[in-house]
Amino acid sequence: MSISVRAHALRAVAAHARDAWPQECCGLLLGTPGSIEAVYRARNEHEERGTRYLVRPEDHFTAIRLARTQALDVVGAYHSHPAGRPRPSATDHEEAQAGGFIYLIAGAHRVSRSRFRPYRRASRGGSFRRPARARRRCRRSQSIESHGYWVAAWRLVGGNFVEVPLVRLA
Repeated sequence: MSISVRAHALRAVAAHARDAWPQECCGLLLGTPGSIEAVYRARNEHEERGTRYLVRPEDHFTAIRLARTQALDVVGAYHSHPAGRPRPSATDHEEAQAGGFIYLIAGAHRVSRSRFRPYRRASRGGSFRRPARARRRCRRSQSIESHGYWVAAWRLVGGNFVEVPLVRLA
């Protein structure tokens, strides 16, 4: 199941990550379970640590009130990995909440796709050789580039993060 995200929301996440660099930024996602319509820029409670984030409670309540005025819900949170990939870290996994919450991560580097190099049996001799060019589809990352940052969406399913495809809307 993919999640649609408004282009202005992606730009806002990238701008917040750029403004907070080299610290992590954080904020909340406003929308419906299948779409992100807007973002709310929050202050990071752990700003001095630089490698963690925690949305300030007063910002969370303000985002809830703002979402209600627009007939939306707070459906997730976003944060940045200033020098890394938009992939959940061990800290993200420890502090994640289940229940369909969307985690949007903005990273400076793209999530790399898997590399697969199959071996084939040679026609004579029975030995294995690597083909010159492997033609197998690789599982591509579902991240989207926005103003210098790669943004990926994740959900916690069964105790593990699962990447959710993002669809950019105008």
